Amino acid sequence: MNHESSITDPVSTPSMRMILAGSSGRMGHELTSLAQTDPHLHIVACINSKSPLSCLKTQFLSDRDAFDILVDFSDQVCTNDLIQFADQCNKPMLVGTTGLTDSTMEKIRESSTKIPILVASNTSTAIALMHRLVEQAASLLGSTHQIGLEEVHHVHKKDAPSGTARSLARSMRIHCSAAPSDDQVTSIRRDDVPGTHTVSFTSGEDQLVIQHSAMSRSLFARGAIEMARWLVRMPPGLYGPEDWLEQAMNP
Repeated sequence: MNHESSITDPVSTPSMRMILAGSSGRMGHELTSLAQTDPHLHIVACINSKSPLSCLKTQFLSDRDAFDILVDFSDQVCTNDLIQFADQCNKPMLVGTTGLTDSTMEKIRESSTKIPILVASNTSTAIALMHRLVEQAASLLGSTHQIGLEEVHHVHKKDAPSGTARSLARSMRIHCSAAPSDDQVTSIRRDDVPGTHTVSFTSGEDQLVIQHSAMSRSLFARGAIEMARWLVRMPPGLYGPEDWLEQAMNP
């Protein structure tokens, strides 16, 4: 079974107009490529170092119906400005930028009382499912097994551990106090690896390994589009991939 396949029914898929922040980055390129082959996805504006938010703000504040959602794969500084912009436009926002500070998360929580915001350190469908699996395993095996968490990424990735690894660890700690802290995550930077996350549960009698390996960055772009389509239909609130997964599994 291909966990990365589209969950959206192509026959009933509505058109979605997106402002893409971070269009010159890895994820930006993937989303732009997908938009060229998806008749239901329209990127109406790109935000990057050559075309900053300040150049577009007046246009879209005066015509707020020109887009449906703001998708952010930029950086910490830009994300702060984008939160305010989405709030002012009263539009949903998907935040895929990682390494968010506590102050940025506080701004997100505040704005989520007025608009729907989804924060995802990883937009892979299978990673959303992996969160659920490791939570269940930690709850059942945490008292009898040692839990290990390793992440491997390309050498250009700035944050370590990855946002996904921190999120997996945080999910497990809710169910098991012995789950790894961020400092106990093994982080490896190697070549051009898109991303591999491995959680192991080891005892003297057996070992359970739950692993996700990204073969292509396009899977993250496809997942981001799926989550964005879901988010534009949601009421104000702070959401995560687990909320999207719950509805996808129980339509």
